[in-house]
Parts: sequence; C-alpha cells; structure tokens
Amino acid sequence: MKKYANKIFGYTKSIYTLDFNKLGSYGFKYIIADLDQTLVPTKSKDPDENVFKLIKYLESKDMKLIIVSNNTHRRVNRFCKNLDVKYLAMANKSNSRKIAKFLLDLGLDFNKCIFIGDQLRTDLNYVNGLGGKFIITRPLNNIDNIITHMFRKNEERMKDYLINNNLCGINFNKEND
Repeated sequence: MKKYANKIFGYTKSIYTLDFNKLGSYGFKYIIADLDQTLVPTKSKDPDENVFKLIKYLESKDMKLIIVSNNTHRRVNRFCKNLDVKYLAMANKSNSRKIAKFLLDLGLDFNKCIFIGDQLRTDLNYVNGLGGKFIITRPLNNIDNIITHMFRKNEERMKDYLINNNLCGINFNKEND
C-alpha cells in the first residue's frame, strides 16, 4: 500500500467523468490512456461512440489522445485504425523504456503529458518509471482477461484505501458526477 501512497496525481471514476477543463489548467496537452477498461471494456473490439466523442472533445480543448496498451498489435491496430490517434501496442508496461522511446519519438514534452489508467500494478508503475503524472480510474466493467482478473479485487481495495485516506491526489471527477 505504501508504495502507491502519494504517487498518484489524481483520480476519477472513469476517463468519461474526467474534468478536462480542470486538467487543462495544469497545462496538460497529451492524454496518454490505457485501452482496456480505461477507454472501453476489455471485450470491445472497436471504438464506441464515447471514444469518438472524447477525441473530438479533446481536439476542441487543444489536447490529443494517445493510446498505450499491453494488448496485442492485432487488437490495438484494429481498435485504432479508424481513429486519428497515435498508439503503442505490446507496450510492456512493467518496463517504461519502450514507452519512453515511443513518446520521445513523437517529440512530446513529458511535462505536458498526463497518464490515465485503471491499474496500479501496470499503469502506475510504468508512469512512475517515466517520472510522469498519473490519474487512476475505475475499470469500466467487471470483465477482465484472466491475468488481470487475478489482481483486480485486491487492487480495487487498495484504490478505495488510497482515495478514502486522501493519498490519491486531486479529485478530477466533473462536479456533477
């Protein structure tokens, strides 16, 4: 529990309840998001209407969505093919080097990147390896792949503890959520 305390910049129920105006006030321009359980449920093969609306909304705020996923090239390529976004598949989030190279190759200023994901074990760990800022979300539903499922229950308890004890940084939920 202690290894996660105060390493999280903020929290929100989901990327779709995130207050992007508040986020923009911190100077963030690049939203680096996990795919499964952050943008769409794990079993969703294609982007839904929420994803398209989010991208359009971010563009209106002069922000860009970038997807970083541990999932396969086939899965992530299919998902992203009709989206105008940069993405990295097979990211190996347990090691931040591949992700750092990807972001540097895009020419991004890390100080303008905010990383959003639903898992402490993978998402927060790679962001800390990059020295970045992280916002934790809840998973979009309860259906996970087998490996993630093994860790999920314990992680959700840890998130509850961190949020309830003010160890998760800023509440980025929209005011009406």
